[in-house]
Amino acid sequence: MRFQLSDLFQRQLGSDRGRDAATQLFNRRYLPSVLNREMDAHRAAGESFGVILLRLDAMEKALYAQGIDSQGAVLQQLALIVNNLARAGDHVFRYGQETLMVLAVEQGMEGTLRSAELLRLRVREHAFILGGGAVIKLTLSIGVAVFDGHPDYQYLLGRAEAALDEARAAGGNQVVTAPTVRPESDGALPKGVS
Repeated sequence: MRFQLSDLFQRQLGSDRGRDAATQLFNRRYLPSVLNREMDAHRAAGESFGVILLRLDAMEKALYAQGIDSQGAVLQQLALIVNNLARAGDHVFRYGQETLMVLAVEQGMEGTLRSAELLRLRVREHAFILGGGAVIKLTLSIGVAVFDGHPDYQYLLGRAEAALDEARAAGGNQVVTAPTVRPESDGALPKGVS
């Protein structure tokens, strides 16, 4: 039933042309409604879900000699990798200029970390093809946070952003998790979250 609802929601988003022109991922304007829907569904089911924020390390430096058009090519290839690794029911967004986000539904910390690490490894192995046949290798910084029952989606996003910032500050090519904090509202966590 959840998969059918998710599939219906995905088709609705697609029909609204809510996709980023460069990556063809969902753009950020749908994020509040998707996050609120997932928070309500996961809270009611006593389940958790993960947020994976990812950003290529030192992309500007690697592309400096290639020109700005190459940035679009790299982001398109990254979006394709992320979409191909996302599970059915997951949501993939362009979160910022150079940042993508995966909403890993029905996954606790362990499953979300597995997904994030797979993304990191796949991107590290990928040869990004630029205009003129040039090829570069890049790595990812990834921040992970898991829904812990807090009612404000901005709290969850803030934790994922802080984890991403920590991964980047530590040199990149790594996954950093945000600590799970009990929400102030009632102290209860969804099942499977500690």
